[in-house]
Amino acid sequence: MRQTIAAGFIGIAGSLLLGAGAASAQGEPGRGFKLVYVDGSESGKDSLALYDPATGRTTRLTQAFPLITTPSYNAKTGEIGFNVYERSLDATVSCVLPSPGAKPKRAFERKRIEAFSPDGSSLLLTTSGSLDEHALILYSLADKKETLVPEATDVFRACFSPDGGRIAFQRGLGGDSSRLFVYSAATRKVQELPNSPGGLKQLCSFTPDGKKLLCQVSSGGSWTVAFLDVATGKYSVTKIRGANPALSPDGQFIAYQTDEKEEKVVIAKADGSSPVVVGRGGQPLWIK
Repeated sequence: MRQTIAAGFIGIAGSLLLGAGAASAQGEPGRGFKLVYVDGSESGKDSLALYDPATGRTTRLTQAFPLITTPSYNAKTGEIGFNVYERSLDATVSCVLPSPGAKPKRAFERKRIEAFSPDGSSLLLTTSGSLDEHALILYSLADKKETLVPEATDVFRACFSPDGGRIAFQRGLGGDSSRLFVYSAATRKVQELPNSPGGLKQLCSFTPDGKKLLCQVSSGGSWTVAFLDVATGKYSVTKIRGANPALSPDGQFIAYQTDEKEEKVVIAKADGSSPVVVGRGGQPLWIK
């Protein structure tokens, strides 16, 4: 059992109402769900924000940090996980927000939270820092037991399938060196998936039916949203030019981060039509 640090509180400035988003005047894509994203409106700093398509309003959830990455959501408890780089890659602190409006709790040091399991019982963690191997760990919240996922080193993104029976992970930071794998808990086997023709940029998540992976690939010199069929290994490239895509739980909408100097969060229909700008920032995450 690996050692973890005791939970503690990180103070925040409080939930600050940022005002109505641009989407309220242009329809309500994603109504019925909410969107957490990393707000980059403050120069050189990040905070977590919550956007509600039903009202078009955005609420700031945390104080500003130097850098926030990889928000994740526990659908059973409503907890939101995120990772903070306080000074460098060797000073990673992962945190858990018990609920929107609560104070974040310090969870781990030198480990990144990648995802919560669908039943809320486990976490996927990666070791973090220049001296670490970026190993992928399955962490039990009940007994704090840590189990290394086979063949999962140099991991930069990972996610659970909707039924929790499989884990997809990306080895390598991006480009031709990146490789995708799926680990099955039932067979305890690891399957390597094909890379995209232009090189994989980033794995993001499974689709709600568990048949495909939502990815960010390199296409024509920019980032493009694509789906990878796990059974056939075939990629379907969408018309969406952007990064860090997130598919809504009903599969009807994709939130993504624009590929431009001042990155923005956008919600569009799954086919890329009817895009609506939410605000400055990136790394969107749908929650209920």
